Amino acid sequence: MNVLMRKKREFTEGAAHHVTSRTNDKKRVFECNVGWKTMPLVLEDAREKFAFRLANFCIMPTHIHLLIIPGEGENLSRIMQWIKTHSAKRWNRIYGSTDRLRGERRFARRIPHPARPFRAG
Repeated sequence: MNVLMRKKREFTEGAAHHVTSRTNDKKRVFECNVGWKTMPLVLEDAREKFAFRLANFCIMPTHIHLLIIPGEGENLSRIMQWIKTHSAKRWNRIYGSTDRLRGERRFARRIPHPARPFRAG
């Protein structure tokens, strides 16, 4: 049996990364007030646990965009795993659900100059 492993992500320490993470089955969880208010609270909690700078973020009905700069020695994958897990736990606790909230693997790319505007897409 051949098992294909995903290519390990490579990140540049101290660089800004545009990260997107969508909900499972494109559920519109951030469309309601509870969903929309939950994500900033989770991001605040994550900043207390990990050293990173959140340069900007955007909450869309089915996904989020983060412009994140991990601190020295921090791992972007670990930060995002924590954010995704805790936002799902919080959502499930509020709604008494056990459904999977987050979709598949997130997308991330390094941003060369985060102070300059860039075009998404």
